[in-house]
Amino acid sequence: MASYDTGYEDELFQHPVGPSSHCGICYNVVKNPVMCRHNEHLFCRACITRHLMNSQTCPSCLEPLTIDTLSQPSRTVMNLLSELKIHCQFFNRGCEKFIELGNLGRHVADCGFAPAVCSNEGCRLEVNKQDLLHHETAVCELRRV
Repeated sequence: MASYDTGYEDELFQHPVGPSSHCGICYNVVKNPVMCRHNEHLFCRACITRHLMNSQTCPSCLEPLTIDTLSQPSRTVMNLLSELKIHCQFFNRGCEKFIELGNLGRHVADCGFAPAVCSNEGCRLEVNKQDLLHHETAVCELRRV
């Protein structure tokens, strides 16, 4: 996983997301949100961390800002963000579900469309997690008989 992880792209969401939920740096829907304490500008933690390596000011209002002076968004903001419905990250592998952002991590961990690698010696084929057992025991040409 990359150390620099920008927000979620708008087209991943079931419904349009208002601009107040977007990062002031990457302009995507915020991921791991933090705020400028002076004017409550919202940023992805990764975006603002990277910005603060080069500048000690808020990129929106130019007030002094450091990692230590960032604040957490209110519970209301966090609740609104967690209720946004987003495509599973495995939608390109077949998962058609929209998941509340607050439950995305749990869903991704359990999603049957997550990639899984065959454990049969010499195979290493990547299949959907839900198909792995069938592949390893019935389909794989390198399975133990």
